[in-house]
Amino acid sequence: MIATLRLPAALLLLVALMTPAHAFEQGSLLVWVDPGRDIDELTRLAEAYSERTGVTVEVAAPEQGRRAFQQREVDNDGPDIYIGQHQHLTDWAMGGVVTAIEPRSTLRNAINEPYWSVLTFQDVVYGYPLALEGAVQACNADQVDAPFDTWQAVWQAESSLARQNARPLLFDATNLYLNYGLMSAQGGYVFGRDEAGLLNTQDVGLSAPAAIAAMSFMQSMIEGDLLPARLTTEDVDDAFTADRAACVLTAANALPDYEAAGVDLLVGPYPSLSGQSGRGFGEVTAAFINSATPNKTLSRRFIEDALLSEAGFDALTETLAPAAPLHEAALEQWQEDEDWHARAWTVWQTAELQPSVPAMALYWMFGSAAMEAILEQQAPIQSTLSDAAAQIAELAVIPEPVEEDEEE
Repeated sequence: MIATLRLPAALLLLVALMTPAHAFEQGSLLVWVDPGRDIDELTRLAEAYSERTGVTVEVAAPEQGRRAFQQREVDNDGPDIYIGQHQHLTDWAMGGVVTAIEPRSTLRNAINEPYWSVLTFQDVVYGYPLALEGAVQACNADQVDAPFDTWQAVWQAESSLARQNARPLLFDATNLYLNYGLMSAQGGYVFGRDEAGLLNTQDVGLSAPAAIAAMSFMQSMIEGDLLPARLTTEDVDDAFTADRAACVLTAANALPDYEAAGVDLLVGPYPSLSGQSGRGFGEVTAAFINSATPNKTLSRRFIEDALLSEAGFDALTETLAPAAPLHEAALEQWQEDEDWHARAWTVWQTAELQPSVPAMALYWMFGSAAMEAILEQQAPIQSTLSDAAAQIAELAVIPEPVEEDEEE
């Protein structure tokens, strides 16, 4: 059972107005990349491809690109190719935003099957997996010898690190993305599955015993002064780069900033809780082809012959950093580039890939509000989580898939 969430029409109109317009042009390509990425190397790759083939390829990273991509498909507008994370795949596939693909067998075999599976809806593949990243425990090698393997070890390190005016491990406890690794250590989940193995967005894991146990543990950390009641991401980053925290739980995109600040990075998984290892969230970045483009064949050729070539691997590694490339030809070199890369790859391989269902927007909205109510306002754990889960399930709507037009 799959739920969807629709953006208000006024918001979609605002997004469209804020994003550069582009009418499809036969024989040329526009590639959009998730905002915040360094597209210089990818632009150079596109220019070289244009010189070699005569096909003009432009690369951009518009600020509201993802939302505009979804809206502009309706207007037969937008990029031919979108490079972004997998979480919106189901909504895009059901809404007819992206086109089905049939990658050639050599390419399919060069990337592990789970990463194709996360880009598959109703047995049809809709995207080319490019890179993987996720949440990690990042530590400063000048303060600890290794990432903490258990939460008990975190508690035990408190007194010795306090003498250095440092905390053993910090994170924003109200951040649902980051604290999921504690829930999963207790057997927690986002959405359950039905008898056919499909995600059931009516079964919301926030009300499960594992989530309640994890929240109780986080509350005990705050009450025991191991963790401040409220930390922003900026607070955590500042403490870590100023040697006031030995380790942090963080999303992958913070790792380059830590390195730039001079931190000698160690990377590991979440500490285990009650003997159980937690898995943080992971995300696959993929290349999607706009279902409205008249340039589907050209788009496929650019992805398969340029992006997923040796030169393309180098460009993508720069553009999607710090994510690990998924093509086996690039992954081995990436793991050797930095000391922490191989360890990060080990962690990310076991990450729980975020469910690519639209109901995740509800999960973030109501789940985050529940975290704040419990940890900052001392709201009762069980009833607060149960209420959030009920709201998510109630607002889930089951849409009908949209049929895709054939390319002329």
